[in-house]
Amino acid sequence: MKNADIILKERLRLMKEGVLGSTGNVIKIETEDGEKEVPEPLQIHTYAGWLDLGYRVCHGQHAIANFPVWKMRPAGKGKDKKTGAEISYEGKMMMVKAFWFSSDQVERINAQ
Repeated sequence: MKNADIILKERLRLMKEGVLGSTGNVIKIETEDGEKEVPEPLQIHTYAGWLDLGYRVCHGQHAIANFPVWKMRPAGKGKDKKTGAEISYEGKMMMVKAFWFSSDQVERINAQ
């Protein structure tokens, strides 16, 4: 499952539980029974994700959810924990827990 699929599934779950609101738009989702229309949930991103979009999380806000997504561990060099010898390793995909904030919890960063 791709990150976009994981995030959409969690957004829909959070909206169903009443944690997340709707944008007022409708999206079409392919299900086992065919295609159906559902209300579109508000956007969620990580703290760093909102910064990349030009927003910051408001002071005192807590993540509305935490769930794992795929992240690429870059290739590099390090030390073996047992022997202390320097080793090289290839990049690999791994699941990491991320903390998510909704669009209701952020404000645009003013350009100065």
